[in-house]
Amino acid sequence: MRAGRLDDAIAAWIKLTETQTDAAEHLLASRPVDFFMTVYTASDWAGHNLWKYVEGSKGTPPPETAAANPLLEIYRALDQAIARLLNHSSNETQVYVISDHGMGPHTGAPY
Repeated sequence: MRAGRLDDAIAAWIKLTETQTDAAEHLLASRPVDFFMTVYTASDWAGHNLWKYVEGSKGTPPPETAAANPLLEIYRALDQAIARLLNHSSNETQVYVISDHGMGPHTGAPY
């Protein structure tokens, strides 16, 4: 990636997560719900693009990023988003966090 582009992508993924959470909180606060689901895509997009910088893969972020661990920044934003949504739940609320697939280095064909 060009210098600065990775930082821009990280900032955009974090902003997307915050915007999705704002919308989810608005819905949760404005009407009663029996079931609520939201999908965060930043972890998928970031994982596919940043996994090469995770320890055990190459382990070192490129020099053009200010983040020491770019993928961890995305995961932190998602943790904060989930915490915000949990503030709208009760002790009786069932919460599921799921993924459509795992993540790791891309080494060839996906199937």
